[in-house]
Amino acid sequence: RILGMVSSFVSTLLDIGSNAVNIEVHFERETGQMLSELEEMGLQRDGIPDFLGGSWGFEKFGTWCRERAEKEVKERGAHLAQRQEAKSTEPPAAAAESKKR
Repeated sequence: RILGMVSSFVSTLLDIGSNAVNIEVHFERETGQMLSELEEMGLQRDGIPDFLGGSWGFEKFGTWCRERAEKEVKERGAHLAQRQEAKSTEPPAAAAESKKR
């Protein structure tokens, strides 16, 4: 039944013009096999979805998004502060020149 679903999915992709896509389908024959293969490929357990044996889940994704946004806001604020400081310490001639641009 699963093979039929996979075959139908791949056929649909090919029908809509996705033949340039490289599709690989993996089936786990023993518990933990998929996790082992993903780790062998260099993935870390905390980046592998929990349904494949890893520890990554959507609740962690939401937390990551919030933390990333906060970090980017702080970095942008620090960058803007550095630019303001650099402008305030420019020699008068350089400041006048940069205003012309």
